[in-house]
Amino acid sequence: MKIRFLILTVFILSSCVCKQAPILTHVMKNEFNVKQAQQLMKKGNNTIIGNAFIRQNGGGVVTCAGSRVSLVPATSYAEERLKYLYSGTEKGYNPIIFKGCGQFGPAMEYNFTPSPDNYTKLTKETVCDSSGHFKFNNVSEGEFFIITNVIWQVPSTTSYTMVPNGGTLMQKVILKKGETKEIIMSR
Repeated sequence: MKIRFLILTVFILSSCVCKQAPILTHVMKNEFNVKQAQQLMKKGNNTIIGNAFIRQNGGGVVTCAGSRVSLVPATSYAEERLKYLYSGTEKGYNPIIFKGCGQFGPAMEYNFTPSPDNYTKLTKETVCDSSGHFKFNNVSEGEFFIITNVIWQVPSTTSYTMVPNGGTLMQKVILKKGETKEIIMSR
């Protein structure tokens, strides 16, 4: 009887060992051009007005309400990073997937090396309002990436937990001559 209990205990504990999906590493070919990013982050006379949403399979619409929206200067470093995360640099989507051990995360996840602090510091941020709208004022002329999350929870089919769905949207924007650019981000 003790041997059966020991074998059962070992089996249960060994089934709890979980290997998570590895995070890929990418050595950047392009250096981060601080001066270019600083120039793009200077105050300008352009405006970006946007909306971000994902249509669910059942037809419902989920917006970016309450999510952070980032305005990233389109340097060659940023383009290289985003190409890996979104399989392109014009428009992209990186869905949330099950990573193992009850963990969820982006389908494409990388450790970028080097990853300079200035890359994240030389951005602008805002938050989507309750309708999924956002706005960036006083943006300079040039090319930028807009990045935001559209994520919601659904009940798990195998347990009494909630499972995240959705992902991150990215879109490139080109601004010039004091324009107001309206964008719709969706997948």
